[in-house]
Formats: sequence, C-alpha cells, structure tokens
Amino acid sequence: MRWSRQAEKKFRAVQDMLSDGLGFITTKVPIVNDAKKQRIHAPIQTVVNLSDTSFSLLLNSNDTKDCYPEPPGTIAGCAHLSNQQFFDVTALVKSVSPLRPAGRSGSGNRVVFNVEIIDGSMSGDRARTMPLTVFTDQATTPGAGGPPTWVFLNGAAGAPQSVSVSRIKGAQDDDGKFSFTTTKNTIIVEGATTGKGRHLAAEAATLLGLTDTASFVVKKFDEWVARDFSTEVAAETMRALFKAIANTVITGVEVLDHAKETFWQLTWLAGANIRTNDGKRLWFPVTVRDSAGTLALCIQEAAALKLSGFDDADDFEAACVAGKVRFSQMALVKIIRHLKTATAEQDSAVQPPVQNTTSDIAMPAALRMLRKSPHYTLAAESIVPDIPETLEASFANVAAAATIFRPCSQALALAEASQPSTLQEAGAGGYRITTNNVKDLLREANDAPGAQLTSFCT
Repeated sequence: MRWSRQAEKKFRAVQDMLSDGLGFITTKVPIVNDAKKQRIHAPIQTVVNLSDTSFSLLLNSNDTKDCYPEPPGTIAGCAHLSNQQFFDVTALVKSVSPLRPAGRSGSGNRVVFNVEIIDGSMSGDRARTMPLTVFTDQATTPGAGGPPTWVFLNGAAGAPQSVSVSRIKGAQDDDGKFSFTTTKNTIIVEGATTGKGRHLAAEAATLLGLTDTASFVVKKFDEWVARDFSTEVAAETMRALFKAIANTVITGVEVLDHAKETFWQLTWLAGANIRTNDGKRLWFPVTVRDSAGTLALCIQEAAALKLSGFDDADDFEAACVAGKVRFSQMALVKIIRHLKTATAEQDSAVQPPVQNTTSDIAMPAALRMLRKSPHYTLAAESIVPDIPETLEASFANVAAAATIFRPCSQALALAEASQPSTLQEAGAGGYRITTNNVKDLLREANDAPGAQLTSFCT
C-alpha cells in the first residue's frame, strides 16, 4: 500500500493496525497484477492491495512476537540471476574493505566499501562467496570510528556472528558479469535470532577458514572521473538514423563495428514530466523531436535544473505543477554508443545458454522441470540435448549437457488426473481445490512420482 496525500488517513489506519507480532484472518484479498516484481525482495512475489483487504485480528496473536523472518535465499542461488532483482540473504562476513568516497569528485557525505560474505551454499564442490558493495553515509559523530554500518560489519568480520542483509540489488549483465549492491532501503542487522543464523554461527570457524572458494565474475567500475562532454566533438545525426544503429553490433560500416565508443549529437525540442519512483530525485521525461521523428528520453536532476534555471527539485516540481517550467526551444543531445565485446577470459570459457532478460513470462514446461526460486516467482530447469555429430563443429564451445535455468511468472504444463479433487472452505466465499497424484503427460517413465496441484475459486 503506497502512501498518498489523498489516502493518508486510510494509510495510517492500516499501518497502526498491522503491528509487529499480531496475526490476522484476511479475506477479500485483491491481487495487484502490475507490480514490479524485480523490486520485491520477498521469496513470495504475489502482491496484494492492503487498502482493500479485510483483516480480522486473532485472539492471543501476539504470542508470535518471538518469530523472526528468515531469508530462504542462498549466495549460490544468485548464479541464476538473469535480470535485476532485489533479494535478502543471511551470511557470515569474511572481510571488509577500507572506506572510499562514493561521489564522483570525492566530495559529499556518501562513502562506499566492499564486503565479502559466505553462507555455506555450494557451487559444485566449493563454497560460494559474494562480493557486496555497500553504500552508506559518512560518520558525523566525532570519535565514532566510521559509519555505523561499516563499524558493525567490521565487528562481525571473521567472528561467529551472522548478519542478515535485506534488499540487496543483484544483476547479471549481457557479458555474464554480476553486481551486488545495497540500496537506500537496505537494512543490515544481526542474524543470530534465526535458525540459519545460529547454524552459521556454529559453523563459522570452518566456513571462514575456507580458502578454496568460488565467487562471481563482477563488473568492474572505474573510478569516477568528471568528463566534460560539451568540449568533445560529436557526429551530427538524426533520431531515425541513430535508432537504426543504436543496438546493432554489425552494421557493415567498419568504423562503427570496430570502434569501442562513438559519439553522436541530436538537435531536439524539449517537453515535460517529473521524479523517480522513490520521489527523491528528478527524472524528467522529455520528447526529443527532429525532422525524422520523436524519441522518448529521461534527463537527470542536474540537467533538468540547469536547463530550467531553478535552484532545487522542489522549486522545479512546484513550477511544473503550475505550468511555469520553460526549457530552451532548441538544444543539443549528445549520445555515446558503446560496442560490447567478449573479453579473452569469456572467449576461452564455455558460455552458458542465453537466458531470458525478463521473468514476467509464461514458460511451457513439464512438471518435473518446475523449480522453486528464491528470486523469482517460478523457474523452469531443463537440460540441453546432445548435439548431433553433423553439428558438433558449430557448437565446439558449448557444453553437451548444459542446464538452462529460466525464471518465469507462470508455467504451462500438460497433466492428467485419475483421482477426484477435494474441496475445502478457505475464507468467506472461497474454496481450495486439491488434486493428488497428478501425472505429467510428458513424463519419461510410468512409475514417475505424481504431483499435487492446488487452486482456489469462489
């Protein structure tokens, strides 16, 4: 439930009712179908609208106050990340790096440091570790010794003390490199109150002493160096011409196909709108127009303020609501086109099959292929069939039995049922339908175990 000025009273009422430790019977639960699941860090990604849900408080429900949520995700499971996803993890801290400035010029109150964590999950026969980049505010209290998060993680490093990190942002790029960072809403706390936390604390001496571990190939970020694009000469082009080459690797033009970077310039006419989803910064969408057509772009806060002449984001927003924001009629847009190429390390390695770039899809799958996923709603796992001898030369660098793990939101399967379903009430006006011993029509053996399918209806 998102706060809004119009529904503030209802928001506060729901917030006050849903106190820690209380249990409820919920009915008339509406599902939110357009939620951005990549921003959900819970293992169940079904989103409901709390404002329209009915809650009935259970008697003595505060007996659950000693129950703590435990992230089910593992570090090794993050190897299946195919697109940006938020998630939680409980782990031990192996090492913490020194602090360094987070800003481009080294100024400001933000700092960043790296943490290596381990939770005992395995990749093959080796334990997997995760390099986590942590952003935080610099310490403002004299004698504090550093930011509280940095001090806390340094105290946990090498000690039998597990930590739970909530809302990590993980992603894998097109080159197979990973990035794991905190966000402004990340929470890092002691994780010893959970079952996994106690288990990690007991195994800390063994896990922290491991030297032969597996990690992730991570994206390297260069140190921020201010670059003055206004002084660089760019090739004049038009929207329609640039669109044709923007995402094309092989254009047939040698200069474009082999240059690591090319610099382009558009002449455009500006237009209007407002902020990022968290409301903290301006992220202003504009329509770029030239004689060849239109192109939608977003500009950052600094550019929006400079073009409009306002001092801060609040003044800009107020003027925008009042219809008093005026940009220059004509401006120049400069665009850098980067050519992505595989590194020598990637060329020599066996590349995994291409993954989906989104998880909001329906996958055809046999029941035996379905998997739980700590990061996505569902996943389908399959084995690539053997390559025929006549095609082996074309697949010299592809493993013959590579596994494809594809996240999805729904799966379409063919199944048969030989037993009647059972029906039981599930809340006011709702029913739960359970069917046991359901067989997969695509099963490989007649004695394959059956599945249980559950659905709900009114």
